[in-house]
Amino acid sequence: MLFDTESQSFSRKCLHFKADLITEISDSLPGDAEGIIDAENSYILPGFIDIHTHLRQPGQEAKETIESGTRAAAKGGYTTLTAMANTSPPIDDESKWMHVNQIIEKDALIKVIQAGTISKNLQGMELSELLQKGRCSVYSDDGKGLANSKLLAEAIKLAQKYGSLLIMHEEDSLLSEHGVVAKGILTERYELPGIPASSESSIIARDLLIAHELDYPLHFTHLSSAQSIRFLTCAKELSYDFTCDTTPHHLFFSDADIDPQNTDFKVNPPLRSEYDRQSLIKALKTGVISCIGSDHAPHTPSEKAQDFLHAPFGISGIETAFPALFTSLVLPGYLSLEELVSFLTNKPASLLKLSNTGALKPSYKADITIVKLHSKTLSKCDLISKGKNNPFVGQKLTAWPVMTIYGGNIVYQSDA
Repeated sequence: MLFDTESQSFSRKCLHFKADLITEISDSLPGDAEGIIDAENSYILPGFIDIHTHLRQPGQEAKETIESGTRAAAKGGYTTLTAMANTSPPIDDESKWMHVNQIIEKDALIKVIQAGTISKNLQGMELSELLQKGRCSVYSDDGKGLANSKLLAEAIKLAQKYGSLLIMHEEDSLLSEHGVVAKGILTERYELPGIPASSESSIIARDLLIAHELDYPLHFTHLSSAQSIRFLTCAKELSYDFTCDTTPHHLFFSDADIDPQNTDFKVNPPLRSEYDRQSLIKALKTGVISCIGSDHAPHTPSEKAQDFLHAPFGISGIETAFPALFTSLVLPGYLSLEELVSFLTNKPASLLKLSNTGALKPSYKADITIVKLHSKTLSKCDLISKGKNNPFVGQKLTAWPVMTIYGGNIVYQSDA
């Protein structure tokens, strides 16, 4: 069944591609067709696009590399990634950006859009050289909130000038300081230090007001709280312009699912209450949330082997993103499969201003993901990312990518 983005529907069609482009969609195959891929009993989808990924290279290659991360992404059905800039060192000047793009050119299995930092060395004190020169299409200080509101206004003016996207990690570090879980049942039951919802929502409110005055649509990433959604819903009704995403783990889990002995559940922003999770789901339905980003954040086993207070934040989830979303959203009836596919394809393609990408049409890029609706229980040995810090291990998930095609080439094929 082939997905049509414009009609938001599936139909039995044959898709033809030559080299890296889709050439035709037809009702049947010609008799002399070559190189046939049998997708019977499968769903043929546009390749998934991730607006938020951590590939860790340069400087953190023990956690992930561009090669291993893009291989894991291809297994998850992704054909385009946006790599965050909080590497070691951060990607904040032209020489670092050119260096990492050389590695991408050499090692990446799929398309990687390398973001630059908003601020120099992620310090929030002055703008990065990359942003001042307008070298990147995407900028983010992900991993840190931008405390300096004047610097944000300057960044917005440059982003407007160069037509680039600012992806905002919204966190008041003074409110979230030392916190490791959402303020709520875990802070009460296990006396773990909490992160209040206001650490996210208060900065969203500040930044949205600044951006509105400057007539620029900021993108807020990995939203986690009902409080943020309530504010953004009101802002949308007032015609404030913005976009935002949330993650598979915030849509699948609540804080009631967290095992405090399992640091694979430790993520920033934290997993919050079931009410927060349901608010995020509702925001997908109402259009407040624009797309879904994986926030793939791999760590080494030794790092995650520490206790909940000391282990690093992050979930390595790009391989399991689609089945986790299908299982948590489509199976219970919150979203249709058609709606879910759009949140992973044409909607992020529009935000990232990707041409001829995110849909299956003639002249579009032959970036294709084939999915079968089979179920399996995830084990750690299934994961090929260097990061095995995945709380979906042990979960029965449905709808797994079985083949990923990037630029007309098969970059992943299931053995099963």
